[in-house]
Amino acid sequence: MSERDSDIEFDFFEESETREAAAEERPRRRGPRPPVRPPTGLTPLLRLVGLISFAILIVLLLVLWVNSCRESQRKDAYKSYISKVSDLATQSQGLGKRLNTLLTTRGTKEAQVEQELTGMAQLQEQQAARARQIDPPGRLRSQHQHVIEAFDLRVSGLNGMAAAFSSTASSKNSGQAGLDLAGQMKRLVASDVVWDDLFKEPTKKELEHQQITGVDVPDSVFIRNPDIATSTSMKAVWERIHGASTGGGTSSCSPLSPLTRIFRRRPRTRSLRRAISPSPSRSRTQAVRRKCGSPSGCRFSRLQPR
Repeated sequence: MSERDSDIEFDFFEESETREAAAEERPRRRGPRPPVRPPTGLTPLLRLVGLISFAILIVLLLVLWVNSCRESQRKDAYKSYISKVSDLATQSQGLGKRLNTLLTTRGTKEAQVEQELTGMAQLQEQQAARARQIDPPGRLRSQHQHVIEAFDLRVSGLNGMAAAFSSTASSKNSGQAGLDLAGQMKRLVASDVVWDDLFKEPTKKELEHQQITGVDVPDSVFIRNPDIATSTSMKAVWERIHGASTGGGTSSCSPLSPLTRIFRRRPRTRSLRRAISPSPSRSRTQAVRRKCGSPSGCRFSRLQPR
């Protein structure tokens, strides 16, 4: 064997050993890893229950917070509504006081009365328009309609009185003038009834039902004493105003004085009316009889009890 042949055989032997070593160095493939089992025991279950409880608590707190905000907004809506109506009620009641002063002031001429009545009617109409712009809470919508109705009655009554004075300016029939004025005064009296019976009392009950406290439902008294809404009382008013316009005067025995007392008399409450009852002793008390026609004017004679 030659030297060349021995080299070839040696090279072939070394290559086979290298391949075997490389095969041994290759990593062996492993099978799939077994699934990880969840930890068993009581602790993981308690953790899960705690997380669920915490989530429920958060939801409940959010619900309570939202309900509290809604309740606060609901109460604020009622209070805001009553505040707006109170402003209008006070202004309207002020017009009623102006009417009372107008009809009881001596020396007021008929043209002045008509002008004042027309101006008061315009102001009352503006208040009625403002009332229509108010958006009441849902449960007070029907009551609010009666607020508007009361204001409309006052507008109608004031305009009607101005028209009655204007139509009877040249008339001498004081009886018919008294009837016309009394009919318009009854509208004003009716507005007070509507306010009290259809707005004030139902609104108070609704606020109590809604458990809203600290809110006072306003009064709005236009005519302090409904006894003036009679043809006799308004006839006396017309005669005084008509006499002042035509230059005529009122005698010392004019019915103005008792009429003024009627206008300025405060309305009696129901309890006061119930408390007042006739008694036999009152018929024997002192009485005052008014006599007129004497040169010195009106005299008063006192009747002593028997």
